[in-house]
Amino acid sequence: NQSKAKSAIKSAWHYFMKEMNPSRPEREETDNMLRGTLVHEFALEDKRRWATFEGTRRGRPWDNFQLKCERENLLSITKESGTINERDLLGCTASAKEALAEFGADAAEECAVVFEQHGMNCKMLIDKLSVDGTIYDLKVTPYISKKQFEYNAFKPDFRYDFQSAWYTEGLRQALNLPMEPKLVFITIDPKYPYEWDAHQLHGQANDIARADIEKALNNLKEARE
Repeated sequence: NQSKAKSAIKSAWHYFMKEMNPSRPEREETDNMLRGTLVHEFALEDKRRWATFEGTRRGRPWDNFQLKCERENLLSITKESGTINERDLLGCTASAKEALAEFGADAAEECAVVFEQHGMNCKMLIDKLSVDGTIYDLKVTPYISKKQFEYNAFKPDFRYDFQSAWYTEGLRQALNLPMEPKLVFITIDPKYPYEWDAHQLHGQANDIARADIEKALNNLKEARE
């Protein structure tokens, strides 16, 4: 997938050390990563329900609540999400659903796409795909304005341009489209009042990222040989 491919942009050695080295340290899931995962799960997959607990989180009532969550497969947000505030998570999820209702009302549910690129089998997981081929991708981030988004989009920790090129070219190949589809990033602020905005990267950004994709996939092949 594109996350692993990004690890191979620098060299085959970087990819091996980060993704394949048996001695590599376990990747820690930060609050930001977990928050994004939970919002995706609630807003897109709707596979689990959450439960809230009022009162002091200790003693028999708390123990019984935890047992109920485990038995009914409920998500106790305060139990599983560390320092993530429950109200913020609910508000962020509501904004995500609102944004998707406005921009992707006719979009299909989350779907996986497999395609071939530079001789490598590749895949991607699309948050929402509309009937006209537009891809919608949720980002839980405080950088929701156009200026903030464009400033951070090309940083190594984000590389939204890499993702944009990976997704649009991948879908074009998978569906045999005459031209690349659009990708709309929906950014949602994880803090009150949970504002959101929608962004697209210009075509030149995708062109530049394609060169990095080719380099990354060649390095990835080398690392696996």
